[in-house]
Amino acid sequence: MSTRIWTIGGAVLIVAILALGYFLGVVPLLTQAATADSDRAAAEQQNLIHEAALVQLREQAEQLDDLELQLATLHEALPADLDSAGFFDYLQGAAGEAGVAVTSVTIEEAQTYGASGDGSIPAAEVDPALNNRLFTSKVSVSVDGDAAQVLAFARALQSGDRLFFEETVTFTGSGGEAGGGTINGYIFVVTDQPLQPATDAAAPVAPAPAG
Repeated sequence: MSTRIWTIGGAVLIVAILALGYFLGVVPLLTQAATADSDRAAAEQQNLIHEAALVQLREQAEQLDDLELQLATLHEALPADLDSAGFFDYLQGAAGEAGVAVTSVTIEEAQTYGASGDGSIPAAEVDPALNNRLFTSKVSVSVDGDAAQVLAFARALQSGDRLFFEETVTFTGSGGEAGGGTINGYIFVVTDQPLQPATDAAAPVAPAPAG
């Protein structure tokens, strides 16, 4: 009888030892394996995200030259200041191509876009990011030449590198005879940083960007 009891007791003890070994050794290993597998899956997912970002960066790098060229073109069309001297040079070049002679140029002080409120400055919806950054300056250019030459000069101003909004074109002369013409319009300025509007009620526009 006692031998049988010892046999049963020994079997129970062996089972207990095996169970204890399972919980002390195998379960932690299984937990570590599950955690490692989860970490591996997360790392793979992160690698996929990084690879996608790297592909996008490479594509953007390939387009960098084109983007820089576009930016330079935009800066030429919309400079950060009036750049009156540069505009004078541009007028002379356009006049030479059209065969007219520039007799007078008037460039008024720049005003915040739409600040006049009387329709003298063209008004349109603009991106809020341009608030207190977009300015217009009225320009009047008089030239000597016949009607065809004056119109060619007006077209050159509209299609040039500097953005020019043409308001009116007038010609003094008859038929194809030599005479004179006047082109009125606006050039534009986009400052790098917003300029704060003047607080004086008598001066509602921001300080004009010099150039």
